[in-house]
Amino acid sequence: MSHALLTPNSIYPKMLITRGHIHDSLGIAVRQPTRFSRQTTVELLPEEALYLLERGSLQIWIGSEPETETDYALGVGTWKDEEYGVKGAVEMSVMEGYGCFIGKEGLTWEKYSVRNLPLIRARADE
Repeated sequence: MSHALLTPNSIYPKMLITRGHIHDSLGIAVRQPTRFSRQTTVELLPEEALYLLERGSLQIWIGSEPETETDYALGVGTWKDEEYGVKGAVEMSVMEGYGCFIGKEGLTWEKYSVRNLPLIRARADE
């Protein structure tokens, strides 16, 4: 399972751990130097995050980025194997995902549900 962190500063969940090949075509690479790091991260669009959350491929954690050097030293906002979670964050449910992502970046329930419908084709002899 992949894991992402959603902070109050952004509507785009930041990928922390990526598992599987579906992430090869999802997300956008973002280079935002912070006070503590200068690495490139992958952020998911709201519809991508909701889709992966629905199918059980992604666990989104609601938390915050480290704001002080003490937070950074304690590992706030980073994955911790010993806790099997993100330090200082709580897990997001699918229902919370709907509430959080529907209405952001122009994503409506109608647009989201149409994007996730399988393509139905008519038979040629009908």
